[in-house]
Amino acid sequence: MATPSGKTMIPNPQASKRALSREASSEVPSKRKTSNPTSTLPRPSGPFVEGSIVRIAMENFLTYDICEVSPGPHLNMIIGANGTGKSSIVCAICLGLAGKPAFMGRADKVGFFVKRGCSKGVVEIEL
Repeated sequence: MATPSGKTMIPNPQASKRALSREASSEVPSKRKTSNPTSTLPRPSGPFVEGSIVRIAMENFLTYDICEVSPGPHLNMIIGANGTGKSSIVCAICLGLAGKPAFMGRADKVGFFVKRGCSKGVVEIEL
């Protein structure tokens, strides 16, 4: 991009993104009470962008008995050997956010994601 002075500027890819405040004390959002009595849910403060996944909880879901994952406010990666449940976490996110089971290519019905031998499974996503 050329400026009026004729110099070429390199656009900053971070300039268009919303600035996130960082707290030196913690990367985990603190829950604060608001003075608005109509607001019943605590809003995360800190570096999380509104709508971010703060917690994924699974019970009797595919390979997991009980599992809770708390992603951070920045880049998150799921790393592990084959067969350790990485795709199960991705499936939990998809189903927990109202995705159709066929999107994942594993099964056509939600019931197939319940762990074998269990009568029910639970997926909870906190935004």
